[in-house]
Order: sequence, then structure tokens, then C-alpha cells
Amino acid sequence: MFNENMFNQEDYEVCEFCGVNMDVWDEHRSECPVNFVSEENFEYIRKEQDAIYAELLNGGNFANMLGTQMLIAIDLLINSQKKWQNKSLMSKFDELLNRYSDLTGFTKALHQSGVLNTAEDVIRFLEDPAEYDELFSVWMEHGQPDATTDTWIFFQDSVTSKGWKQDKNL
Repeated sequence: MFNENMFNQEDYEVCEFCGVNMDVWDEHRSECPVNFVSEENFEYIRKEQDAIYAELLNGGNFANMLGTQMLIAIDLLINSQKKWQNKSLMSKFDELLNRYSDLTGFTKALHQSGVLNTAEDVIRFLEDPAEYDELFSVWMEHGQPDATTDTWIFFQDSVTSKGWKQDKNL
């Protein structure tokens, strides 16, 4: 249930959240929760987690500590949202360009899976990308697959079962 070293990346070669081999790569995957914890809060979170784990092992009541952890997580989320809201248009655009490979990979996957078949489908996607949020989450959960990866079949099954495919004959 609780891992005493959840945030202690020094003890792991592989990030337990995103699976990146930290001995090889310098950065976590873009969707990794570690990216959303500010550096100044890491040490505090580690200490609190160790205290919760110790309480759990000793049979103590750790509800208060767990509640504190939840409040810290909520505060981090709200602060991240405020930072995004206060970014200039150019800063937001820069962030989008940094994630451009994710966007192109997702668009290719939508085309390969039969969701985007025509220019009109692509235009609809570009005009209202929020309509594809759930599908994007599914694509990310399956490791950003394309037709050449092992997890493609699972993504394709999700596309078909949820009715996202535009042309049922594909």
C-alpha cells in the first residue's frame, strides 16, 4: 500500500511512476506525477511519507498525516493551475511547442486507428481538441502507441469499444 521510498528516486534506477530508467535519461516522461511536485516540496513530502509509513508499521492512527498529504497535493495542483493561468500567451505557446511531438504522435494514432479519416475530421479535431481529451488519456495510458507498437491493439480496442472510430468499416 505505502512504499517508504515513493519519492526517493536515489534508491531506484527506474521511476516507479513513469518507468523511465533514470540512469539513462535525465528527465521523467511528461505525464509523470514527479514533474508536478516542486523541488522545494520534495524533501517535506519525503519526510511526511516516512512518518506515515512509520505510523502504519506501528499500528498508529495516521489519518491526520494522510489528510495533510492530501492538502499538500491539492495546494500543489492549485498552484500549478495558477502558474499556467498567469503565463503569457507566448509562454503557453512555447509549452505547446515543447509537447508538439506528443500532438503529432496522437494525431497520427488517430489517423491510423480510423478516427481521423478526412480533412474535415482533422479540422474538427483542431477546432475542438477538448472533444478528444478522453481519447488522449487512453492513448497516454497505453504508452502513446502507434501501429508499430505492442500496445497498439489495446488502444485500437478502446477506440472501437468507445465508438470513437468515424468509419466503422476500417
